[in-house]
Amino acid sequence: MVERIGHVRSWAQMDGQLTEINPHDRKFARAYFKSQVFIVEGRPTKAKRLFRLLDKMTGFRDFEDKNEGLLRSIDIAVRGETTRRSINF
Repeated sequence: MVERIGHVRSWAQMDGQLTEINPHDRKFARAYFKSQVFIVEGRPTKAKRLFRLLDKMTGFRDFEDKNEGLLRSIDIAVRGETTRRSINF
């Protein structure tokens, strides 16, 4: 078993915190979470495939733009760091 850097070990721990997100957007968040887990587990090919699938899904770009903070939080929870930059206008 791979030891994770972050604190969240499973989707169930994360899902309980996402009460404001509708079920459709929750699917995007879960897929993003899984891709981050694949990165931590040293499976970049699986992560890349999932990221490509997300990019092709209708509505993901809008979800990503509107939920930058959530995605950053998922990064930190799973990997212990994020590469997403905060954009202030």
